[in-house]
Amino acid sequence: MIFIGNHLSSSDGYLAMGKAASKLGANTFAFFTRNPRGGTAKEIDPADAQALNDYLKEHNLIFDENMRKVLIFKDFLEFCLSA
Repeated sequence: MIFIGNHLSSSDGYLAMGKAASKLGANTFAFFTRNPRGGTAKEIDPADAQALNDYLKEHNLIFDENMRKVLIFKDFLEFCLSA
């Protein structure tokens, strides 16, 4: 299977990212936990995270409970250094 998606903003919350991915016709997406230019990560809203999880399952945007198709990048520097 080919995965097609893009980076999405988490500024409107996790559920909004799932809905944006669906609207774009994506079957995966990636997001940053914080601005890659610096700054602190936004607090996690457990209810919003659960709403995203439920939405992903309903719209077949994940394969399994481990959410293997959702990519989370902490920042570009660490991503590049880990390669």
